[in-house]
Amino acid sequence: MKQKTITFALCIVCLTAVLLSCPMYRMAGPEDYEKIFTKIDYGPLEWKDSYILSASNYLPQVQVWDSASGKLIKVYELFVKDDKKKFYADLWITGIAEFHGSIWICSANIGNHIARLDPASGKMSFIDLDCHPETVIAFNDTEGGKGALWIATYSARGIGCAIRRLDQSGTIVKKCNITTEDIEITGVNRMHYREGKYQLLADSHKDLYPAKENKGVYWLVNLSADNEEYVQEIPYHAVFPAGFFSDNKITPVPEEFITSLELTNQYADAKNVYCKVNVVGGETCHRLLYKVNSLNPVKLEYTHIIYSKPDARSIFNVVENDTNIFITGRILCDVPGEASFTGLEIGAYPIEGGGQLKRIRLARGNQLYQTTKAGKTWFCRDVYEQDEATLTWHFKTPPQIYMLEHANGKAYKYSHDGSRIELEPEN
Repeated sequence: MKQKTITFALCIVCLTAVLLSCPMYRMAGPEDYEKIFTKIDYGPLEWKDSYILSASNYLPQVQVWDSASGKLIKVYELFVKDDKKKFYADLWITGIAEFHGSIWICSANIGNHIARLDPASGKMSFIDLDCHPETVIAFNDTEGGKGALWIATYSARGIGCAIRRLDQSGTIVKKCNITTEDIEITGVNRMHYREGKYQLLADSHKDLYPAKENKGVYWLVNLSADNEEYVQEIPYHAVFPAGFFSDNKITPVPEEFITSLELTNQYADAKNVYCKVNVVGGETCHRLLYKVNSLNPVKLEYTHIIYSKPDARSIFNVVENDTNIFITGRILCDVPGEASFTGLEIGAYPIEGGGQLKRIRLARGNQLYQTTKAGKTWFCRDVYEQDEATLTWHFKTPPQIYMLEHANGKAYKYSHDGSRIELEPEN
């Protein structure tokens, strides 16, 4: 399989070459970012409950849209180029969240800082933490409206993952250091608030062998624990009972594989809780969807929905109605003999499980952020597009955004003025 995803370094090189077109430009150092971006006046914006975020990294920007009208409200450009001093700076986004009307941004370029955009003042501030935040999630309605803001570092093998809870000012109010051997936490943006607890599912860096009883593979992480015993092992057979692969006619099964276990994004009116399990080994990539019947203890139910096509579509978002489950994810690989595609794809499945009924493609859609309000899920779209044949970049303005309507399974692309077109499904 030809991997479509471009490495971070290559992205930076390509964007620099195209957008700056001058070898004399230099990238600002980490110590310069706070000086540069805190001086920018983005202009005031009164935040409304109907507002949602969208984002692009080509080049970095955060957008505010009105979910009620479908109109673009404001764009925060996170790329600065100084022609006199011959330098540029960009906040390459790794995570964003809206917490009580403020916009929080994790960036690869600002070290142990998280950026906070205050729409009311139009100003940005940088908050120094004790670790480098890579992902962020906000809960605005939990704990009687107090809510919670969580950040996490990259989960490194042999080191672990640092997770922090912040208050509205950015002050750390709880530190959770997860150092369980070989645990892999792929960020906090799939965290759930259930039964009064902030919880997530995690997996391992280990190689697995389906013929063996693997130990230390899957984990429940309860960040609300007061005794710092945050991690509880989930038995391997709770995910893959004896005979699971043969009983469900899943082939091929690699003799050795890596795996992942994550909850899907939580939203207020969800009927069910789901999680994804990956089985990846050699040329095989299976993505399985489970219903989570309980987190305490963990009880999973296989939905008989599996995605094994060679384009290796991810499971980024899962929503449902009375008759269908809709799975949205990024297309990760080119398939020989098929036209190249970059973006997200929605797959529709019967609610009782089974094969895919149709797909809807969201060209240039990305996985930086998603949000669900009033039975609609909104997905980001990159602002800059790459010509796959010539590898040149084109600036598309103004921004656009995608929306999936749960009740009827229809998807739309919105323009800045609120106009929209329905996207045609493919069988």
